[in-house]
Amino acid sequence: MISVLNWDERAQGRLDLEAVRALYQPEHHFRVQRDRSDAHAPFLSSGLARTCYVLIGRMEIQDEFSNYSIQAGQYVRLPEGAYTFTYPNPVELVYVLELPEQVWEHEKNLYDTTFRHRLQSIDCRE
Repeated sequence: MISVLNWDERAQGRLDLEAVRALYQPEHHFRVQRDRSDAHAPFLSSGLARTCYVLIGRMEIQDEFSNYSIQAGQYVRLPEGAYTFTYPNPVELVYVLELPEQVWEHEKNLYDTTFRHRLQSIDCRE
């Protein structure tokens, strides 16, 4: 069962990339990435388990059983599987993926450079 959760701004501060990144430690175990998108038609995405935080706008997620609407200030933990995503309006998100153990050492070495911090914030469509 997927649950849409509310970000607790009083306890956790403002919801932004840095606040989310601070939750996932050690850094080299996770990929925390900001994503921005204009409104567009539904698209299918499948793969690893992930957590999606909505910073601005709203997104809709459909799995084989239900539809979920996630708006700014909310987040959802998605287990591994296939989902249809819809962005009815422009949206800004933070995605979090837990990386497989076999890449942790490589990721840790990247964190020891100044390049790594920039890598997690790159939006390939800009």
